Amino acid sequence: MNSHVLDINRGEINVWKIFWLLVCFEAVTLVAVLQGDLIVLAYYVGIVLTPLLLLLIPLEPTIGIILMLVATGFDFMARIGEQSKQIRFNLTYFHIALFVTFVSIFLNFILKRRTRIRSVNLWLPLTIFFIVLSYSLIYTPDFPQGSYYFVRIVVMGLLALIVIESVNREWKVSLVLWGMVLIPFAISILTVYQLFTEGAFFSTKVVKMATSIGLAVYRSTGTFENPNQLASFLMIGIIVPFGMLFIKRMNPMLKFLLVVFLLITSIGILSTFSRAGWISTLFGLMVIVALNRKWSFFYIFIGIIILTTVILSVKIPQLWEVIFDRFGSIFDPSSDQSSSSRISLIRTGIWMWQDHPLFGIGLRGFPTLYYDYVDPNMPAILLEVNEPHTIQVEILAEEGLIGFVVATWLFLTVFFHGLRTSLRMKNNFLRCAQIAYFALILSFIVNFTFATDITNNSFWISVGMIYAIPFIEKYSSPEAVTFDDSVSTAP
Repeated sequence: MNSHVLDINRGEINVWKIFWLLVCFEAVTLVAVLQGDLIVLAYYVGIVLTPLLLLLIPLEPTIGIILMLVATGFDFMARIGEQSKQIRFNLTYFHIALFVTFVSIFLNFILKRRTRIRSVNLWLPLTIFFIVLSYSLIYTPDFPQGSYYFVRIVVMGLLALIVIESVNREWKVSLVLWGMVLIPFAISILTVYQLFTEGAFFSTKVVKMATSIGLAVYRSTGTFENPNQLASFLMIGIIVPFGMLFIKRMNPMLKFLLVVFLLITSIGILSTFSRAGWISTLFGLMVIVALNRKWSFFYIFIGIIILTTVILSVKIPQLWEVIFDRFGSIFDPSSDQSSSSRISLIRTGIWMWQDHPLFGIGLRGFPTLYYDYVDPNMPAILLEVNEPHTIQVEILAEEGLIGFVVATWLFLTVFFHGLRTSLRMKNNFLRCAQIAYFALILSFIVNFTFATDITNNSFWISVGMIYAIPFIEKYSSPEAVTFDDSVSTAP
């Protein structure tokens, strides 16, 4: 019996219908990319879809998670308001999607007469972490920016709660998985286009590393303001589809599509020339093959990437040399100014912590006190870089030893929960999804070591997913529609 796209009462979904809806949306987006007017498209989509979404999201809040992923992927194009003079803030479509989804969850609780949230071991360390951050606002040298940053982190905790409470069926896991495949894939198309045209599209946002770092090609930024942010987002579109390849009894056509999406997104992340993005992505892939015990998949992936790079070098002769040099510089921190500046930032953060060892300098105090502690060896051309770029140093400097211990407790709680559940789950689809999100979380943490972004939307969605998925296996019924059943249905 066919089901509608959404049938919340019966808990069923036709995965193919959702899949083709996403494909159509991505196709329209790519046409707009070629026309070069994505901002106009964003407004039109908002006007047309808002009434529909206001109807659908209360019925199924998981749709709101997809909308937040879309808004995250379009980054500066999804911004509506201007920055405040005191606080670096932009009203974005992500904020709107988050608000609507949060209200929808609340309405769901009322309509279904739910009075409890799911009890997980995340809440205790996360709550204490919030308390430590809020206390540091008392003595922070930048209270407005610190307060805004604190609100952002609390909202990310609520985002994890939204995911845990709303993703409670296998088809919802499938929906979020495909969203994390198709959206980065669409952005990577633009990224590759920028590489071939040397930043012809949105050229004002493209960074050309010339005298300061010495890259011979443009670093693509896609829909983001800098290539490192783009790389951390495209990382999702590599790790998630790679993890899905281990799902048994998947339709061969879907596996073929996953390989295509995986390769295109891999080319996209290569064009960012982000070493942090490369390292964190490779780490996540190794976690997946280690837990699935199939290292041959990793070797095949690396071989295909090398072959693709060689082919691209025919069009861009200097590409291979630049990629080789960037990889080589990973193991030599003094090889260029970008690498040595990160060492200087670490020293600066440690000096701040030594003066305030127990409680730190306060939330968002690093940028304010940076020039009082800046390492004299910091390259002059990069002196304006006043962010720590290393999450461990940022927490240690701003929240002191107490904050560092609590943050470590939080990360280890998430780590051991993800590892334990990945090893114990029996449902093949849910286990592969759990491993993919566990690997993605670890990749984000590795990425945070080089490009601090603890308020990353996709990171907290992934945290919510590794807590939501085990509940689905625990409470699933034999009558529930499974991913394998859905994908075998003719479109």
